Amino acid sequence: MNKLIVAKFGGSSLANDKQFKKVKEIVLQDKRRRYIIVSAPGKTFEKDYKVTDLLYKCYCCVDNKNLFENYFNIIEGKYVSICNNLKLDLDIKKFLYGIKNDFFNGASKDYILSRGEYLNGLIFSKFMNFTFIDPSDIISFKQNGQLDKETTKMLILNKLSHVEKAVIPGFYGSNKDGSIKTFPRGGSDITGSIISSVMNASIYENWTDVSGVLMANPSIVKDPKNIRNMTYKEIKNLSHMGADVLNEDSIIPAEENKIPINIRNTNNPDDIGTFISDNLPDEDYKNTIAGISGKENFSIVTLEKLNLINGGLNNLFSIITADNISVEHLSFNSDSASLIVPDSQLRKCESSFISKIETQLNPVSITINHNISLVGIIIRNINKFRQIIHRIFENLSNRNIKIKIIIQPSCESNIVLGVEDADLSKTIKLIYESINNPILIEKSNTENESLPIYFNVLSK
Repeated sequence: MNKLIVAKFGGSSLANDKQFKKVKEIVLQDKRRRYIIVSAPGKTFEKDYKVTDLLYKCYCCVDNKNLFENYFNIIEGKYVSICNNLKLDLDIKKFLYGIKNDFFNGASKDYILSRGEYLNGLIFSKFMNFTFIDPSDIISFKQNGQLDKETTKMLILNKLSHVEKAVIPGFYGSNKDGSIKTFPRGGSDITGSIISSVMNASIYENWTDVSGVLMANPSIVKDPKNIRNMTYKEIKNLSHMGADVLNEDSIIPAEENKIPINIRNTNNPDDIGTFISDNLPDEDYKNTIAGISGKENFSIVTLEKLNLINGGLNNLFSIITADNISVEHLSFNSDSASLIVPDSQLRKCESSFISKIETQLNPVSITINHNISLVGIIIRNINKFRQIIHRIFENLSNRNIKIKIIIQPSCESNIVLGVEDADLSKTIKLIYESINNPILIEKSNTENESLPIYFNVLSK
């Protein structure tokens, strides 16, 4: 096995000098931690700003001198404080003033937003006495904005093969013309995953402020269980359903080369966190589920038309595409179709959308339900889940939670329930309790008369 660990540290892990010291101690505890990916400083207290957010504010108000200076002074204060408290021989103000001038010389938004990671990389490389590598030299994008995998792989191998230990800022790379290009938000996770995959790391550690993945959102469920082991598929499904974990794009590079991912807590480094890999230990398959998550603000569009499947679907897809509506879930049979779409997208064009369907498809009926939340249950043991699903539905019914839809993909790896937005948190909590605290919730006084729509789906 390759004796290499790629370790990525998020914004909360590198928010101030105290956190820098914690990260240094973690890195030095294992000599295999040779390539360190860093994010921009995050918040140090509840009402604090993330540096990336401050950079964006500066970019948006560059013509308002007072407002710009106010935000930039906060950025400067954060970095100067870190360097001074760590007693680093680094003239960070020189870099800050250079970036400040870039604002007024037409610097792109991507360039500006990437400077938080860039500066943190400079500081941490100095603190660790590791080589600093600018990701613009090793992460390459195509003209269409997509990652150029082959070029990136070649650049990483050529650069890192001759570097024993390095600090690499996350979040950005470069276009073919040399201009800076950023990944989506959370892009430092993607950088770490790419480096891990190309360098065939033994493990990709992702250090954050939680001890791995939890079975449910702790702001909804009190003390949810930790999930010690997950598959790539499970974590992607959980992420897609709204969980605040690794995004799907950051999992794929590691998954392609079967690099295990370990989510760890910088503030509790002795906790082993969550391991994500291709397979689970046998004992983990005894667990009923791997997690519960949810996301809100969707609409259900249902239309009925005789023989819809012959020709009508093509017209429906054309209308959806023309109105720039993305489809979260889709189900259809010979005479009907049901779509789940983002509420905000549909509301922008709802009148014209309905008009086009009525004109081009002449449906028997079309109904739209707004303000729908989707709750995903990531199933691990389908046989055990079948034994308790009745209890879940009964508990939800007893609390007057109206299930609008039940979506069961053919793979049976997850089930999605659609409920009203107002019931999202209550639904997640009740499902968690139904599985982990198997009691029947006392029935409320109001009857639940809602009948859900059942369908298998083609998920995006």
